[in-house]
Amino acid sequence: MTKNTLGLRIRHFRERKRLSLSEAARQIGCSKGHLWELEADIQDNPGLKILVAMCGVFGISLRTLLRGLVP
Repeated sequence: MTKNTLGLRIRHFRERKRLSLSEAARQIGCSKGHLWELEADIQDNPGLKILVAMCGVFGISLRTLLRGLVP
């Protein structure tokens, strides 16, 4: 996978699970607006709690979510 921003990676994994923005946000425990801002790369500093929750919902490891983002 060549998704090179956190937002694109989040969207990719959410869509792979076939979750709407609203449903993913509900399962993650954040607002739909916050998740949208993360996916749009408007907000690029999610807390660790949100990242860990995303990984649980998407069924991936934190390493997989962040792979390639940090040199």
